[in-house]
Amino acid sequence: MHKYLQEVYHKSEALQQKLEKRSISLLDRFSRQQQQLNQKFSKLQKGENGLNFDALGDTIAKLRAGFATKQQQQLTTLQQKIYLPELDTMQTTLRFLSASGKLTNQYDAELKQALKSVNELHNRLNQTETLHRFLEDHKRLLKSRLSSYNLFKKDVEKINKESYYYNQQIKNYTAMLKDRRKAEAKALKLLKESVQYKDFVSKNSWLAGLFPVPPTGTSPSAALQELQTQAQVEQQIQQRLGADLGARQLVSERMNAAQSRFNELKSKYQHVDNTADMPGFKPNEMKSKSFFQRLEFGINLQMQRRANWYPTATDLAGQLSYQFAKNGHAGFGVAYQLSWMSSTEHFSLRTGGYGIRSFVDWKLKRSFYLNAGFEHNYNIVSVNTINAQQWKGWRSSALLGISKQYNVSNKVKGNVILLYDFLSSYYMPRTRPLKLRIGYNFR
Repeated sequence: MHKYLQEVYHKSEALQQKLEKRSISLLDRFSRQQQQLNQKFSKLQKGENGLNFDALGDTIAKLRAGFATKQQQQLTTLQQKIYLPELDTMQTTLRFLSASGKLTNQYDAELKQALKSVNELHNRLNQTETLHRFLEDHKRLLKSRLSSYNLFKKDVEKINKESYYYNQQIKNYTAMLKDRRKAEAKALKLLKESVQYKDFVSKNSWLAGLFPVPPTGTSPSAALQELQTQAQVEQQIQQRLGADLGARQLVSERMNAAQSRFNELKSKYQHVDNTADMPGFKPNEMKSKSFFQRLEFGINLQMQRRANWYPTATDLAGQLSYQFAKNGHAGFGVAYQLSWMSSTEHFSLRTGGYGIRSFVDWKLKRSFYLNAGFEHNYNIVSVNTINAQQWKGWRSSALLGISKQYNVSNKVKGNVILLYDFLSSYYMPRTRPLKLRIGYNFR
């Protein structure tokens, strides 16, 4: 239980810091932009402060002060402006542990600390939603006030982008709540086996405040009596359109058309939950990701053979890539070569060499990528096997090929890469130009 409470506390504290830093940075930048916009408008209106920047500045200052200090009050169901299932589970679980007295006094301080931090996180998320709605309202206000001035078109577009990317980045941050570590996942699994825990959740969670769920073992009819049944909906359709087969077919066709259109819009704007939040521009998904969210660590393996049918060397490589665009990655890596044998009669394991790598890959279609790279490798060989005058130790490779990627799990991607080395015949001893590599990337 100690590990569970520590994991919950550290997760909520880390997320709070990210939200605070991103929000304060946005407010500072937004304040400077509005000052410049107000000055431009005042000059156009001959000194008249038509945008009422003083009142706007007070609102920005209040929002910034709210993010600079921690709020500890407990929100009610009506006061909350954002709902996250993972956060609801964390809060309800901690309240259950506190109310049931299942933890001994040695964990009491840690429980209070974790519950306090999670409540502060909920307040912080509530503040981010307030800030997002403030930006949206201000954007609409400026659009109506400045619609007749083409001079301010770029300023309004900038605010629109700021609001959209801020909301998307907040969603990326809150995705951290879904990442449950071993102790947290194990604790929740054990608690969900308890009838007392299930009853407590059904009565005290945020979701229960909106849609009350009856206690375990009771009939759900009382909780659902205010909701329409399928039979009631069909009856209303028949009353309005008639009971004949043609009317039903017409309704079915229109519902299918609406569903198809909805799915089309949903696939186009996957990160938008509200039609009011749909951007008036083509979003760049990368702008809402932090530097560390764009990084991927990977490993790959390459088998090489020379004169015989069996592998004579294995290249093991580790790499770090950065996602610079939606469809593109660039990175570097280091490689270590393990030689398996020096001749057909004598088996041995030894260091065969090492090297450095750089690469770029770009998505072509579906799961196929164009892969290009440049490598510099040092091979350790015996001078008795080759002409010592031709051996320089280091050799370069210019690679181009195709890779196929596939999902292993939510956090692991596999890949198979086939490359051609355009410099394979330039160095002695010559190596095979085709290289096959198998690897994994970790998100």
